[in-house]
Amino acid sequence: MRVVFLYTSNGRAGTPWDQSVESKNHFLSVHGLPTEGYFHMLQCLKDKKVIDDLIVFIESGRYPGSKTIDGIRCYVVPKIEYAEPFLQKDDVIFVRGGFRGWYDPFLLKMEAQKRWLILYAANTGRQRWMLWNIVLSDLNTAHSFDKRQRAFLIFNKPISPLVFHPIKVERDIDVCIGASKIHDKKAQWRVINALIEYKRMYQDTLKCILPGSMRYRGTETPQIVPKINKYGLHVEQPGFVDRYALNEIYNRSKVYVYLGNSGENDRGPLEATSIGCPTILGGTTRHAPFLRSCKIGICVSKAPTNPIVVAAEIHQMLAIHTEGLREHVADHFNMHNGFYSVVIPQMTRLFNTIRNNPTPNMKCLQEEYS
Repeated sequence: MRVVFLYTSNGRAGTPWDQSVESKNHFLSVHGLPTEGYFHMLQCLKDKKVIDDLIVFIESGRYPGSKTIDGIRCYVVPKIEYAEPFLQKDDVIFVRGGFRGWYDPFLLKMEAQKRWLILYAANTGRQRWMLWNIVLSDLNTAHSFDKRQRAFLIFNKPISPLVFHPIKVERDIDVCIGASKIHDKKAQWRVINALIEYKRMYQDTLKCILPGSMRYRGTETPQIVPKINKYGLHVEQPGFVDRYALNEIYNRSKVYVYLGNSGENDRGPLEATSIGCPTILGGTTRHAPFLRSCKIGICVSKAPTNPIVVAAEIHQMLAIHTEGLREHVADHFNMHNGFYSVVIPQMTRLFNTIRNNPTPNMKCLQEEYS
């Protein structure tokens, strides 16, 4: 049984493709695919012989070609249809990435060939798509099957321990403000407003860091830098940083604050809690359920739109920050979302069922997961 992992990256389709050319696509660099939790998850399953082989296709017109990463062949193709000649009879198709138009014609063919089709998706409209046999949802709290007998299975998003892990550094940053693209939906601007109130309420300017590339769209985000300057806030702005640099930032930070609640289980809170950084969230409806069950060290804001309330919550979390608290948060993550303790056993169970049923068979999944 071989898994075909499909991804999408930036770059318009249409550039001539030569598989013999080594791709210089940034996604295949040392800071790209090798740091992806999904990639490391599938690597581990291959090493454990849960799956026999793995091949990766990335749709991008930017530097198409191929490259071998840790013995796994990865192809950058201008259009996903270029993958078809490489497919074998019993390949399992596992899709991760943005929801692109190519899914329709390409995956219709895959469905007609009676292949297992697996989609990672949080609780979005893409779950209602008719083609999938299995939808892996990290927002579900129970396994379920719809009227078409598709399986919606509980899934814990993999965070690579090769990248995110505790390190001994000085905890010299008070607050890490998110760890993603900076725009209205991610709500970094709400944290900035809270920091203004914090300075007023406690007569203290916190040392903060705001990682991520700035998107000057929306109504609130363009005001972030002017507010930092106007109110004399201490907010370092390193721009986009790779995952290794993020790991150091999480380890240096006493509190991680993410007030957005409209994404799909944003990776930031998972990465931060995986190394034990105490965390404040803006809500729970779009985050993994286990994040709301931690009684201390992970706080769901009582009023994420109220900067005075958030300022007080930051103050309270800073007051209880200890190395012992960090160990508690990391232990909670490992118990509920640990890479080796939860994710690998979870995916081993799924792929063993698929191996025993090479043709899509919902009955076998119902028997296994009911």
